[in-house]
Amino acid sequence: MARTLRDAAREQWPYLLLATAVIAHLGMMGSLFWGYLDTWFDNSHSLPQGIDFFSVYEAGHNALENRSVYYFDAADTSVTPHHNPFRYLPSVAYVLAVPLNALPAWAAYWGWVSFNELLLVVNAYLTWQITGRGKWGLIAASMWFLYTPFYVEQFVGQFSFLMATFTLLLGIGLVRGRQFSGGVPWAISVVTKSSSVLLAPVLVRGGWWKPIAIAGALLALNIPYYLARWRDFEYFLWINLGQVLDGGLGLFDYERRVGEMRFFLDLDQRFLQYSSGEHGLLALFRNSYLAFDSSATSLPGVVAVVLIVIVGVGLAVTFLPARPDVLALFGLWVATFFLVYTAWEHHYVMLLPVLALLVALRPASRPLALLVFVMIALPTPYWLVNAVSDASLPASGLLSIQESWPVWGVIFYHMAKPLPVVALWAHLVYTQVRNGVV
Repeated sequence: MARTLRDAAREQWPYLLLATAVIAHLGMMGSLFWGYLDTWFDNSHSLPQGIDFFSVYEAGHNALENRSVYYFDAADTSVTPHHNPFRYLPSVAYVLAVPLNALPAWAAYWGWVSFNELLLVVNAYLTWQITGRGKWGLIAASMWFLYTPFYVEQFVGQFSFLMATFTLLLGIGLVRGRQFSGGVPWAISVVTKSSSVLLAPVLVRGGWWKPIAIAGALLALNIPYYLARWRDFEYFLWINLGQVLDGGLGLFDYERRVGEMRFFLDLDQRFLQYSSGEHGLLALFRNSYLAFDSSATSLPGVVAVVLIVIVGVGLAVTFLPARPDVLALFGLWVATFFLVYTAWEHHYVMLLPVLALLVALRPASRPLALLVFVMIALPTPYWLVNAVSDASLPASGLLSIQESWPVWGVIFYHMAKPLPVVALWAHLVYTQVRNGVV
């Protein structure tokens, strides 16, 4: 009898894990209504609920009003209760945001939250299915439900989880060698948030030219809009690439004025750059440096060298080996986003497809992938540093809560997410070097 019970427990525990994960997920999502987790995360603590969703919703309203989709007036709450500047391509406003305007703002937000929950279930199912529906498939499927960046994603109403779904479909397509089912979602993702353009080297290495051509054609649909509103194109480049291209690696000149977009540039520079909301490797460098030298206007040149080396190594292991490991390259380039670009906590939902597929399909990578998953899935030490620092949100809203943190707290906090990604990136580089033949 005892052996039978042990055998049953050994067979059934993955199902119990999945059930536990679903129950925990429902408990986490309940905080969207009652707020008991809000102080655990920067964005849910310092930002109003739905703010990123309403930014896209406002762009749809602007399109319907036949004015610039980037028009912004923070004081105008006639359409949405609050919103940030719109930073995506015009096609997002016309194709996605305009239909959302068929519903009132809050109804549209909750509809988007529900849609993301549906995507979550679909992604978990696809992850389970690709493993052959076995034990590791159940474990990998459980990962989708036990991931706190998803709570932040739902709270602000972001579009990163849609990108995560596109990324998962690309990963599955690469593993199975299916150019259409994997490449077309990638092409759509490029015109949704555009960060997935970093995965282009993987497609080039595999000779997936049709998806690249489709992405180019979809991007070209935005050309007529920008030809008619050239200053909007300048703004789009500035808000999305300014931190990298404006010379200071994130500490750049805020005195620029671009068309109608004066609003964003009038905010305090230190607030924008000394931020507890960012969690990429670049943010770790920037916040650590500013914690020691609050008057700094640029980062040491070695930071630029590090970023160039990361991209250069990625290109080398992508194109030099004779036998590419498509899953390793897929994970490497997804991880690269968090090492070279601005990454907020909700962006980490885009890393989940990599971790889930590695657990599902790559036994040699499972221990590290699970460890990285646990470290990313757990909340950052935001609440802990606030507690030991006796910190509270500044009344003005123009200063970072980090102003009241000790230097060690700033560094410890910003290490939590990017350092596990560095370990994952290094592992995937090693995997490709080990398996490939140069």
